[in-house]
Amino acid sequence: MTALAALAVPGELAAQQVPVAQQASERLPIAAGETVTARIVGNGFVVWTRERGEPSAVVPEGTVRFSMTGGEGMTMLHVENGTGRAFEYRARMFLGTRSAATSTCTVLPGVTGFEHWPHAIDRLELSAPQLLEQQPSGINCR
Repeated sequence: MTALAALAVPGELAAQQVPVAQQASERLPIAAGETVTARIVGNGFVVWTRERGEPSAVVPEGTVRFSMTGGEGMTMLHVENGTGRAFEYRARMFLGTRSAATSTCTVLPGVTGFEHWPHAIDRLELSAPQLLEQQPSGINCR
């Protein structure tokens, strides 16, 4: 299946939005104040939209959406799952030229997950997305 075929979205969304990226990327950067909507294709992300500020009300079906906010020495990542399956991913946090891996948790289908850190982060680099074959019995953080 080509990346474009994997991007097919029913109805109105397909007519209004064009994917930002045409091929899956292993890494998905996101900065404070950004919202990125993507599809998980294989072991990568295909970016559907990249926006500043508040996201639209509903995550499009078949996509995942990451919104990064920060302030007062705290950073939060909202993760919305519009797929029909749970997924996991990895994350690396950056502050200036320093970086470190950070833990993430399984995101269940139809659920908004929250990751937070008690310090400022300039940006995150998300990677290794994996749609799970079976519904987990709980949320696994690693």
